[in-house]
Amino acid sequence: MTTYKLVRPVGASLPEAGLLRREPPRPVEKRDPTYADNYDDSTVFYDAILSGRTITLVGPPLLNLEGFITGGDVRFGAAEDPVRFSTVKHDRSQVSTVRLRDPGMGNAELKFRLSDGTRLALTPTPDMNELFAGRRVLMAHQKDEPIAWILDWIRYYQHEHGVDAVLLYDNASTTRTPEELLGALRSLEGLQTAVVVEWNYKFGPQGSPWVGPNVAWDSDYGQIGAFQDARYRFLQSAVGVINSDIDELVIKTTDMDVFDALAESEDGVVGYGGRWIENSRSDTSRTPRFWDFFKILKTGHPCRPKWTARYSSLSSATSPTCHFIRGADVPPDDRFYLAHFRGLNMGWKVPKRLQNVEDRGQFAVDYGVVGALAEVFPDSIPWTEVRRALKEVSRATPVDGDRVFREWLQEAVRARCGVPGDSWTRSWFWRSNVGVLERDGGRLGRIAFDLEMGAKAIGVALSVRDGSHVDDLHEALASSGIQVMGRLSGGMGFRLREFDRKESREELAEEIAALLTRCVRAVSGQ
Repeated sequence: MTTYKLVRPVGASLPEAGLLRREPPRPVEKRDPTYADNYDDSTVFYDAILSGRTITLVGPPLLNLEGFITGGDVRFGAAEDPVRFSTVKHDRSQVSTVRLRDPGMGNAELKFRLSDGTRLALTPTPDMNELFAGRRVLMAHQKDEPIAWILDWIRYYQHEHGVDAVLLYDNASTTRTPEELLGALRSLEGLQTAVVVEWNYKFGPQGSPWVGPNVAWDSDYGQIGAFQDARYRFLQSAVGVINSDIDELVIKTTDMDVFDALAESEDGVVGYGGRWIENSRSDTSRTPRFWDFFKILKTGHPCRPKWTARYSSLSSATSPTCHFIRGADVPPDDRFYLAHFRGLNMGWKVPKRLQNVEDRGQFAVDYGVVGALAEVFPDSIPWTEVRRALKEVSRATPVDGDRVFREWLQEAVRARCGVPGDSWTRSWFWRSNVGVLERDGGRLGRIAFDLEMGAKAIGVALSVRDGSHVDDLHEALASSGIQVMGRLSGGMGFRLREFDRKESREELAEEIAALLTRCVRAVSGQ
């Protein structure tokens, strides 16, 4: 049975009437006009998570507030027993801990008396790691994304990566309630756990290039705080978590999904680069969906990378951020790439992304995206447009006539060999122009014919796979009157003959097949 939960974090903020505030890290001259409104100067802790004898406090960087906390005291429970507080700075986040004498001391108030007299209080709640134990988790921090996009996004990851749990941090959405979002998730089949967290904290000011050049990403705390909260409250026992925005899909380039790749990773992280899927679609009369987009700029730039992680393997010193896990080595894994859809966006950061761009030949089709979406949404793909693109690629790709001939000749020779009990065990090409036909050679073990297809001649060679049989091969050929042109450089066989390509292809096939038939009869004693 699926578990559905709405979770409200337990936070603490500075009193509105007080003078104490978190000082901004950004120099005044680099703050744009929206900076003050977007900056979170009052939240001290986002959440307080009780696990055994430890309370983990996740929050924004304390910055100047740290001295006020460590210079005061921290007490817990009705008796207000002093407890030990420690804190670690991370990239745009801070994780603090309080150690309790007894794991049974939970469900009581944690009180802070700051050195300036400010008082804070909160009641930690138990972690929920059991909800996601053994689960393949998909996580996003989102605001006001259309329900249809969210459900499509989850269905994709269920199908392609075996996701069975979803963790959504709802960042103060205004178009629906968190309860409505959780209710929409009930329409999905195959989920074991679905949790929506009411994350009503400021996202924070942007950095370069959105608010000017050379502006550091130093004040956007909300999303990174959600990563830290998910780590300690929910995901300590999960198989792993995919970090993906609603407009991003991880595309597989092999049959392996990202969690299987994560299982191979000793470091507990799989990283992948990305590419932009452009906002260019043929039908603009309705709300866009993933399957409307599959074009990339021929001269486009990559988008920033993302990651999938297993938190149980990561050091507590590492720090998850939107695109990296600080302190962890995350080389890109070319078995995956991130498809970032410009057209599936609410335009809050870049309104220009909402504009449909006419295709005037500047785009190419990302067939990895087409293939993945066709697997998940086969009835929704705009097949007419995809077929047109495939035809354009076909017309633009010159036919390799010689390759067609090589493949035909190899199959024609194989079919024309008239050896009783004929059994070719393998047929393949080596270095693209050498057709190889392998079969059982009786007492000589496996034998292989090479058809080296040059521009003017077809050279035929015969070799054994076991070097101890080379002399036996030569003797068998000689006793049947089959002359050789010389020994192969590797010493495992002999060059037999060259056939002039001026002959018709039917004649070549017949003559080469006749030579192979004689050789097979010779080595098998027929």
